Amino acid sequence: MKRLMRLLPIPLKNALKAFRINPVAGAPRQYRSRLARQRAATRPVPHPGPATSTTTGGPSAKPDGAWAERRAARLKTQLDASTAERRRAQQQRDDARETLDEVRARLRKLEQQVRFPEEAWWEQRSQLAGWGDGDGLADFSYFPGGTQNPYLRMLYARLPEEGFDPRPLARFDHLNRLQRGSVFHLHWTRIAQLGAQTIEQAHTTTDAFLDTIAAFVERGGKLLWSVHEPLPHDCPFPEVEKELRQNLADLAAGIHILHASTVDEVAPLYRLPADKVFVVEHPLYTGIYETYFTHKAARQLIGLGDDEVMILAFGAIRPYKGFDRLVRLLPRLRKETGKDVRVMVAGPTMRSIDNSDLQDLVARTEGATITEEPIPDDYVQVMFQSADVVALPYRQVLNSGVLMLGLTFGCPSIAPENAVTRDALSSGLVHLFKPDDDEDLYRTLRETVEKAATTVHELPEAFAARYDPATIAGEFAAHLRRIVDA
Repeated sequence: MKRLMRLLPIPLKNALKAFRINPVAGAPRQYRSRLARQRAATRPVPHPGPATSTTTGGPSAKPDGAWAERRAARLKTQLDASTAERRRAQQQRDDARETLDEVRARLRKLEQQVRFPEEAWWEQRSQLAGWGDGDGLADFSYFPGGTQNPYLRMLYARLPEEGFDPRPLARFDHLNRLQRGSVFHLHWTRIAQLGAQTIEQAHTTTDAFLDTIAAFVERGGKLLWSVHEPLPHDCPFPEVEKELRQNLADLAAGIHILHASTVDEVAPLYRLPADKVFVVEHPLYTGIYETYFTHKAARQLIGLGDDEVMILAFGAIRPYKGFDRLVRLLPRLRKETGKDVRVMVAGPTMRSIDNSDLQDLVARTEGATITEEPIPDDYVQVMFQSADVVALPYRQVLNSGVLMLGLTFGCPSIAPENAVTRDALSSGLVHLFKPDDDEDLYRTLRETVEKAATTVHELPEAFAARYDPATIAGEFAAHLRRIVDA
């Protein structure tokens, strides 16, 4: 074979080498093993080292050090890549869970916001009540509020006894569907200026709102109006609202107020005809919310220690409620009482209101927290059963459902002084302050916090009977029957 290679021209030899053509491969089979042995015999023996065995005169089964290092590095790279992949997968799962939690939170918020029946429900209720047949319950519609407002459920609980079928309007313009002889109960009027940026827009939206009600009255309907406060809280155009309310007072067949002092409170703004006014007070929430958690168990659920004093500020977060006043007074309260006082602001933020200042204040104040989400009905008892004090640091208020809710759970409560809250002093649990005086608010807070542990959480029987929901629902139903029959 070597002779053959020597006979070949040099260019051909180079070509064979370039293509790695081994002439040995073309040798007869009987010569191949001999040639392989000869080639192995002429191969140099590697120098003995850590990865080389000298007993056999050749390489051992163990790899050399460099190869082992390369193999370890390769395995480490593969392991790191696998770990990184697992981490990416875990992060994707965590992101998916977080997204799912956010979606669920949005759905819960939407469930709280969707308070009105659908069209099919409207039709079913109409058929079940015999609406339009003349032999069923008379139509009684209300707006706004929906079916989830517990105050309205309590207020209307005994209307069927007087022959009325209470149901919410899905939208305000559904008032145009009500037939002659129907009763429409209007509560809060904030919607009349909704979306108005100028006084001209406020006049336009308010006129449209009033025209719809006037058309209902003209075709034989009866308007009932509840005055919950002199003017809507945070009303952007009060002069427009005053005019609206005077027109409502003139159109109404009956005007419901929650306390006799309301007539005097609104007198500087508009006049309520005395022959149309009737009083039905705000009831307690007895029987509406579950109360099976004990004070200690409820506190354990939200992570409160035995030595901590919890002040609860409950309800929709709006500027007039003065929750910022409460949070600002907290550091001083903690220092001067020597107690681990906590403030929990628990309630939803309205989409139309910017509460970023309150959020920032809570974030930098030790002992303060804020939820900004609606509190589910089955968790209301946890909030109030765990509270040592319920605070209403309101800048202005006439009637308050939160005060009655706190008293229902037997919580010591602080509230701004007015004719309504003075009546609540007979509960033995109410402590009043001057609404426009932060120092008086602090004084009341400190006194209530220091006495909270020794307060007996029980309402007097006379107070509970006066504000019993069933009794108040019966009073309202009787007044409605009188107005309709007049």
